[in-house]
Formats: sequence, structure tokens, C-alpha cells
Amino acid sequence: MLFSADVLLLSFFMNETAVANYKVALLIPANIVFLAATFMQSDYPKLAKNSRDKRFLKNYILNYYKIFIPVSALIFSVGFIFKEQILSFFFSSKYLNNQLIFVVFMAGFCLNMLLRNLYGTLLSAVGLMKLSTYISALNIILLVVFSLIFVNKFGILGMAISLTSSMLICGFLLLFTFQ
Repeated sequence: MLFSADVLLLSFFMNETAVANYKVALLIPANIVFLAATFMQSDYPKLAKNSRDKRFLKNYILNYYKIFIPVSALIFSVGFIFKEQILSFFFSSKYLNNQLIFVVFMAGFCLNMLLRNLYGTLLSAVGLMKLSTYISALNIILLVVFSLIFVNKFGILGMAISLTSSMLICGFLLLFTFQ
């Protein structure tokens, strides 16, 4: 899984405390994608059945965005506004220095719901799973490259930027590939 790869990479650059801080900042944002994953999983048979119907797929994408753009905006807004309270409540006040990293992850995973989750599943449903797999492999390569660039400069924030950037780039690749 991608999120294990990033922690492994980070452990090469940073000490245990930095890795723990990173995992705390990552935990909640990484789990918000279950909303989109559950939604897509339940619709997958319908998507596969209608995989050749362009009008159905276009309508599905529009309806998905009608639901998940507001959901993503709400999740990001709540995470941004209440970042201090969320980190204190779930993890303790000693992790309050992870607020910026938490916000970067909230943005990244909200965008992930709008791009990678949707178009990765759609590519699989229309029979292009191999292409989706190649883009996922590219995601890991980009994560390594970005980590080499950003972690030394910015520490765990650099790793958050690396993960968010690699997910965003591959999300756009999935989007353009699906078109």
C-alpha cells in the first residue's frame, strides 16, 4: 500500500519521533477516502455493466461530483478550521505542531477522492485496469523522487508535500487517461 511506502521512505530520512508525528498527521486524512471507496465499491457492478455507455459514465461522473465536491469541501473546511481541536482530541496536545502537515494531507486526500478514487475505479470498470496499475506504479516512483527532493529541505512537511503531489499528479493522469 502506498501509505506504507511513504512511512518506510520517511524512516530513512528522519528519526522515530518524526515518523510518529507524520503518522499522526496522516491517520485521519488517509481514512476519509473510505467514503468514496465505499461509494465506488457499491456502484462497481453497475459501472462494469455500463462500461461502454459513454452517456451513462459521463452522467455518473457528474453525479459523483455533485456529491463529493461538497463532501470534500466540507471535510477540508472542518479539518482546516478545527485542526487544532482534532489533533488534540484524537492524539493529544503534544501533536499540535503537526497542524500544517495535517492540512496538507486533508487537501491531498480530498483531491484524491475527486480524482484517483473516481478515475482509478472507472478505468478498472471499463477494462483498463492495467493502465491504472501503471499509473499507481508511477505514483510510487514519483513519491520516491519527490521525497528525495523535499524531505531533506522540509522534513515531515516535505514528505506530506511529496505524497500529496504524487497523488495529485497521478490523479490528473487517471483523469486524462479516462477521457
